Amino acid sequence: MLDRRDFLGSLAVSSAGSAFFASLLLARNLRVHGTQMSPPNRLTSFALLDDIVELAMTSNLMPANFNGYVYSDFQLAIPGNLSRMGWLVRASEQQVANVIKREKSEAEKTWAGMSREDLSLRRSKVLEEQVKIEGKVALMMGWFMSRGIREILEPVWSVAGDSAGEMGVYQDMFVLKQLAEKSATQSIEDIEDLFLQMNPRMITRIHTLIPDFDDGENWTIRITDWRDELKLLIERYARAYVQPESDKMDRYVHQLEFYDPDDAVIKAARNHRRINLSTMAASKSLYAQALVRGVEGLVQGSKYL
Repeated sequence: MLDRRDFLGSLAVSSAGSAFFASLLLARNLRVHGTQMSPPNRLTSFALLDDIVELAMTSNLMPANFNGYVYSDFQLAIPGNLSRMGWLVRASEQQVANVIKREKSEAEKTWAGMSREDLSLRRSKVLEEQVKIEGKVALMMGWFMSRGIREILEPVWSVAGDSAGEMGVYQDMFVLKQLAEKSATQSIEDIEDLFLQMNPRMITRIHTLIPDFDDGENWTIRITDWRDELKLLIERYARAYVQPESDKMDRYVHQLEFYDPDDAVIKAARNHRRINLSTMAASKSLYAQALVRGVEGLVQGSKYL
C-alpha cells in the first residue's frame, strides 16, 4: 500500500485532496437546489488560485493591506479559508465592491476610538469581529480571481458539452503531475486508496454533514448519492493519473494547449519569481492565460481595499 505521507510530501499541492473533496460536497449540495456552479476541473481551479495569489505577492502587485484581508486567509488550512470559494459567488462587480467597502467600514468602526486598554480588555471580541470581516473580504477577492479563471476556461467547458467532466479529470491529473515529483510512481489502487483515505478527514474538517431533520429521508439519499458519485470520480481520477488514454490526453490537454511548463508566467509561479504584467500578456497555454487573467482580476479587486 502507498504511504500517503510520502506521496503527499512529494506534491507541491499537498492540500489539494481536501480542496477537491470540499468542492465536490459543495457542488452536490448546489445541484440538489437546481444549480451547478462547480467547474469541471476542480483541482486545476484550486491550483490556479494558489498561483494567482503567490504571483501577485511575489511581483509586488498588491497593496499593503492585502496581507491582512486575503494572503492570511490563503495560509489557513484547506478548507478553512474562504478565498477559494469565490467561484460560488454570483454577483456583479459593483455588488462585490459594495460588500468590500461595507466590511472595511465596519472594521474601521470596530477599532475607531478604542484605547489600548479597551483593546486589551475586549481583545477576543475584537479579534473575532476582525476574522469575520477579513473572511468576507477574502471571499469577495476570491470572486475577482475566479472571474478571471472562468473567462478563459468556461468557453472550453462549454464546447466540451457532455465530455466536460472527463476533460476536467484529464486536465486536473495533468496539472497534478506537473506539480508532483517526477520520480513518484504509484498504482491505480494506491492513488484510489489515497484519495479515499482523505475523504473522512475532509468531512471532519468542514463539519457540513448536519442532518436535515425536516426531511431526513431525502438528506440520507443525497449523502449516499454523493458518496457513490465521489467513489466513481476517484476511480476516474486514479486511472487518468496512472494510466491515461493517449487519445484523450491528446484531445483534452495537448490539442487545447492547456498547460505549457515553458510559459514564462508558469515558470515564474513555480519558481516564485517576480514578473511584470507586460510579460504575462505573452502567455500561450490556457492555464497560463487563466493565471494572468486571475492576477489582473486580483489587481482590479485590490483597488477596493
